[in-house]
Amino acid sequence: MINAHDYKVMLRSQLHDGDLTLRAVGPQDIESIRQWRNAQMDVLRQSTAISFEEQKSYFAEHIWPDKDSLNPRQILLAIEQHGELIGYGGLVHISWPYRRGEISFLLNPSLEQSHKVLRDIFSRYLMMIQSFAFEDIKLHRLTTETYEHRVLHIEILESVGFKLEGRLREHIIVDGKLRNSLLHASLANEWCGRRNSNSLLGVIVTSASRKVPLIRALKDATFRLSRNTQVIAGDIDPLSIARLEADDFWQMPRLGDETISDLIEGCLSRGISIVLPTRDGELEFWARHREAFSQAGIEVIVSSSESIARCRDKLAFASFGCDAGLPMIPASKSPDIFGDIPLVVKERYGSASRGLGLNMTLATALEHARDLEEPIFQPLVPGPEISIDGWVDKHGIVAGVVLRRRDRVISGESQVTTTFTDTALEEQATQVLTALQLRGPVVMQAIVDEGKLHVIECNPRFGGASTAAIAVGLDSLYWSVAEALDELDSPVFKRVPGEVRQIRMPVDRVIHDPDL
Repeated sequence: MINAHDYKVMLRSQLHDGDLTLRAVGPQDIESIRQWRNAQMDVLRQSTAISFEEQKSYFAEHIWPDKDSLNPRQILLAIEQHGELIGYGGLVHISWPYRRGEISFLLNPSLEQSHKVLRDIFSRYLMMIQSFAFEDIKLHRLTTETYEHRVLHIEILESVGFKLEGRLREHIIVDGKLRNSLLHASLANEWCGRRNSNSLLGVIVTSASRKVPLIRALKDATFRLSRNTQVIAGDIDPLSIARLEADDFWQMPRLGDETISDLIEGCLSRGISIVLPTRDGELEFWARHREAFSQAGIEVIVSSSESIARCRDKLAFASFGCDAGLPMIPASKSPDIFGDIPLVVKERYGSASRGLGLNMTLATALEHARDLEEPIFQPLVPGPEISIDGWVDKHGIVAGVVLRRRDRVISGESQVTTTFTDTALEEQATQVLTALQLRGPVVMQAIVDEGKLHVIECNPRFGGASTAAIAVGLDSLYWSVAEALDELDSPVFKRVPGEVRQIRMPVDRVIHDPDL
């Protein structure tokens, strides 16, 4: 079923670029749009103010019916930043037989006053709308008409590749004077050429497997870089599902000290400058060889070997925390030190859910431990388990954390997760992450009991459901890549108002290929 506010023609209900989101315009947006249009008639094809009733009538007659069409005459999109409506735009005067349309764009007038803000939002919007038009709905040509006094808008258009095609002389009247109007255009093949030029910067996601949401989020993040990028899925499995979403795929050799030269050569030959490891079992390898890759001009986004080893070893992790006065749940090789209380039994290494025994007596805990390779014991802490996403810069400074409830968990990962805020818990989480001396995206698991954290474990990588944290403003993937390129100053975590619930589900993709 199509959401009442979605366009049927849109493959994605929302388009993302970090804190910027494009979605179909809805009834809740049209009053703001009316006010913004009335305040900026000098830049629009509008000569009189629009009334409230006229706005409602126009959208009811011309916009809402178009949403169910596979060939709409126009596609109007709301522009949100950090979840707040800041403007609108889209494609108008669409000709489906000729595969062409005109770009529309209008911001809240208050944002137009800052050249820095306008340049940032408009340039990113142009990249997003071209991607949607040329890649999603397969248009061939996009045009714009800009009044000549909008000098900065014209400069931005040309900076992202739009070409001046003509000048309509004395075409409009602004402030009582005849003014020219400039026509620009971008073609699909030009867009593809700009996106696939020889200056492409490669960012590879290793152990990509089925991590399609991560690939999508990384592609959204790299749109904002100062150079063209391509996101490459890397895996030893040639049938990795993630390869269908990535810009390219590399069937990588198995990781090992003996394959270092092959890995470096493979990265260089593919233009890969940044490596993002995503699997717990490979983190120590990449950390151990990070310097070798760095000398070859390849930056690996990974924490130090010492920090990774500490997080991987659940006994060492618990001991480190307790010795440092951090809220980690204590652990021991023997249950005797905990006395006659309910216990948890788990493997010392590997996934926390593997071989997990919960709420056990001393006798049943010892019995359960016989089936484990290297068991450890912990006291059972009552309370809900939560996830905590964070991002740490190369100097060890925590840019921000996001708390998530684990509403439904399957195989150790949140299939349904909801963000929430709690200042005290966020401060405790920040203290723990600072002490662990990690780098880049991280995700922790903890129990909350009487307003206090009891940390279970920390995975120094991007989590399976960590895209929810990006949705509320923790821009971890963009910060990671920008820092690797030395293009990041001091990241500012501006949390989106309100909370989000993320539901992870499989989605079918049908591929039409004459070679099948």
